[in-house]
Amino acid sequence: GMNLTLTWHRLRADELNNLGGNPALSQLRSHDLGEEFTATLRWGIDRNLYLQLVASRALPGRALKAIGADEPWSTLQASLYLSF
Repeated sequence: GMNLTLTWHRLRADELNNLGGNPALSQLRSHDLGEEFTATLRWGIDRNLYLQLVASRALPGRALKAIGADEPWSTLQASLYLSF
């Protein structure tokens, strides 16, 4: 069978103090890190072959925009699993 999952993540920081992380993000100006939208397709092609495709789009929130990381980014992944 085939399965399509759509997921939305709201990314928020628990606190504004992020010491020990990336220096540009050590003191956040907002708890809002951004949002991510993901589509995952899983397909059992046959008994021994399984395909997984993942496409994701992330939009920066106020905390990232404040440090100049204001461009959205995308990821694509394809995995093919074979079992014997």
